[in-house]
Amino acid sequence: VTVEMCGGVWLDKPCDTAMYGSKPCLNEFSFDPTTGMSSFCAPSPPPPVSPPYSDCQFVFSEVRSGTSGLLQLGFVDVKSGTDPASPTNAVSSATNPGGDPPTGEEPIYAVNSDLTQKWLDRGCCSSTLLLSFSVASQVGYYDLHTANDYSSRDPVSWDFQCRPSSSSAWVTLDTQTSFAAPTARYTSYGGFVVSPFPPVPPPSPPPPSP
Repeated sequence: VTVEMCGGVWLDKPCDTAMYGSKPCLNEFSFDPTTGMSSFCAPSPPPPVSPPYSDCQFVFSEVRSGTSGLLQLGFVDVKSGTDPASPTNAVSSATNPGGDPPTGEEPIYAVNSDLTQKWLDRGCCSSTLLLSFSVASQVGYYDLHTANDYSSRDPVSWDFQCRPSSSSAWVTLDTQTSFAAPTARYTSYGGFVVSPFPPVPPPSPPPPSP
């Protein structure tokens, strides 16, 4: 046996992480001192990848002050990967269906990376921010940033939904309820990693016996 190192050597660790809580380098030979068995540690399968989405939307239902009033955000960022350093998905249009944004505080100001500007909706709540991407993109992470003033307007409850095309149904990728939004201004909510695939609903119960 040798110490753990990559390069096709024998290791004194088993491959079974669930049983032993450790895993040697991928593609290594492993020896289990408990059973005396050796095995080859195959590479782990690649993580699931998000399908490409043409649009995403935030459906806000509550701000810090309650379920009515004004809602505002300084910046909204949707990324293609689950890492905060992943590329930001380019937005071709940002709209506020059914909303009431004043001139100079339209939804496009939520995606222009300038925190001195903001999107404000006087029609909260419900309030929707709809983002259309320049090209269909994967989605694995998003973040919100507070605007310049009035923390009472910060959203705290919302659904984050995406769809592959404008004719497709919306798929909910994340839901937040009564989230502890930061009170500081121009501040990130901390970021949210989303599942590449929505949860599968449980099967329907069998019909009752006659």
